[in-house]
Amino acid sequence: MNNSIRFIIIVAALHAAMLLASCDSGIELCRDVQHPHYTAVKFDYEWGNIDAEDRPDSMFVVANRIINHWKCVMALSTTDLKGNYLHNAPDDLETGTEDGEDVDDPDGGDTVGPDGEQDDTDSMGESGDDVEGNETEDGEDDETEDDEGEGDADGISSVDEFRIKSGYYKLITFTMGAAELKKENIMAYITDDMQDSRFQDFNIEYKTYGKNDKEFKKSISVENWEDYNPYKGYMISDIRPVYFDTTTVMEIPANIVKEHKFRPLPVTQSIDIRFEIKKDMGKVNFKIDSVWAEISGVPQRINLSRGYLDITETCKMMFRCDCCVAGESGKSDNLYNRNNVECRAVIDVPSIVSSTSRDMVTGPGIMQVLIYASTGDGEYKKFQGKINLYNTLMKSNLYRKTEDGKHAVRNGISGKLDIKVNLVINGRDILESPDNNGGIDRWLPCDGDFNMDI
Repeated sequence: MNNSIRFIIIVAALHAAMLLASCDSGIELCRDVQHPHYTAVKFDYEWGNIDAEDRPDSMFVVANRIINHWKCVMALSTTDLKGNYLHNAPDDLETGTEDGEDVDDPDGGDTVGPDGEQDDTDSMGESGDDVEGNETEDGEDDETEDDEGEGDADGISSVDEFRIKSGYYKLITFTMGAAELKKENIMAYITDDMQDSRFQDFNIEYKTYGKNDKEFKKSISVENWEDYNPYKGYMISDIRPVYFDTTTVMEIPANIVKEHKFRPLPVTQSIDIRFEIKKDMGKVNFKIDSVWAEISGVPQRINLSRGYLDITETCKMMFRCDCCVAGESGKSDNLYNRNNVECRAVIDVPSIVSSTSRDMVTGPGIMQVLIYASTGDGEYKKFQGKINLYNTLMKSNLYRKTEDGKHAVRNGISGKLDIKVNLVINGRDILESPDNNGGIDRWLPCDGDFNMDI
């Protein structure tokens, strides 16, 4: 064989090898109705200490194949564990969709929701051990659609096992029905078949609102109050828990029935806030009618893959406190009570970030209070004050910062802020707390002449 022929053979062989190497290994040629490369998966949930009334009606599941990338998205009821496909359903289902297509409106409309209807609401869902906002301008109506939750559990029931392609998978489950969450980045992730969205970038983000936005005003029953910490907007206070769980990479072989049990945990912390009001009755008899509080430093964005909180973008939350005579649970304050009034609230937030120092009066880590009172002379009073919770937050150990200083990981699913210094009212004013050389936080009065613009 001469050298020219040998050269042609070598070139042809190399060309053939290059053609083979360039083939898409993701193409599966078998088009049988009962696809031999599919396997059945059944899901279950273990809720641990989470009360039944706090559990969501339904959960979303993303099966993300790591090698030879492919993704399937499902929604299922948490009661009967049945559900339907939302993305990449098998070809032979009665929907008539082709493998790889979304179960969407054919004209490019909204994704079909868990109840089979078009889902145009805002939606979404800490990982077990694996482990910003949509602020509108003040005075601008934000036409947020109502969202009744995670969907009708009965309405989504269709199959009790899901057929997916065999391979190595990371499974993700989360709630996806909270109107207070943005959904754009989540939908971009779960419907991305090109692997442009990585699981490491899978975030949820809470919406925020201006003080005069309609949606925010609907969530509170407060009038004629001033914001003395206007650095950021507000998160809605009655947020529903968002639950999440994920797995390590696991193999799901073909032609079996694979069963997997999720153990979801809330991505928020339940934080118990307590403080007392001391009544100085030297000038006038009065009683505390109601107390509202506002906490700042609430992270808006959570990275679900690692459980990281973005502490560079925080917002505020306003909530009502339950009040009673200190030491007498359930007893309301009265004009002649000279005991302290105990105020308490339990809020669900990603966490609460402290200010950078105890001397700050605006920014994260500040709690404002709005106190309504009435006197024996028939007058109605409103008091506003605030406190930098630097020392209290340092002692609470709600989270730990990462090395970059921009993120944090929460320490558990609950925490307590027990404010040791009393807020003193004499029936006319809130009295400024003495400076205890930094060892304890200080209450400061707020009035109409004090308003710092940021």
